Amino acid sequence: MRFADIVVPDTSAARGALEVATAYCSPALLNHSVRAYLWAAAYAGTNGIAFDAELLYVSSIGDAGRGPLASAMGVSPALEGAPSA
Repeated sequence: MRFADIVVPDTSAARGALEVATAYCSPALLNHSVRAYLWAAAYAGTNGIAFDAELLYVSSIGDAGRGPLASAMGVSPALEGAPSA
């Protein structure tokens, strides 16, 4: 499998996740998140593991924005997940 063969989802959720992450993350963190998606998708494809590309992409990109986005909104990243715990 080549990375060029991996499809990046073009859905409103994927575009929204990228927009938020671009606004609130450093280029290094954003690039790391995109690489995480690419590696996970490549691993799944190579090993015959079925996955939802949109869900994987949004979770890979969206997770990067959690800390910076929470900080921008005045929420402590340590407390951000507390309601779901």
